[in-house]
Amino acid sequence: MKSERKAHIVSFLFLAVFCILAAGSMDTPAPTGTDASPAQFPAQNVSAERLFLDYQRNEVSADSMYKCSGLHLKSVRTAFSANSGQN
Repeated sequence: MKSERKAHIVSFLFLAVFCILAAGSMDTPAPTGTDASPAQFPAQNVSAERLFLDYQRNEVSADSMYKCSGLHLKSVRTAFSANSGQN
């Protein structure tokens, strides 16, 4: 009887420790106003050429400028061909 009671107590303690660890590892939502929402990072108007040149010149610097921000890419077609879209 005593050994059976010890086994139950040990099992209960392991279960209690597991529950405490599980509760501590649960994800909690970020407090209001601290999450990265689109309103915090306004969209930038940038040409496709400027974006390409910035990344070609310095990828790390361009990442810091454009990452986590919305982009409005502007592009202008500079040439048209009579055969465009045909095989």
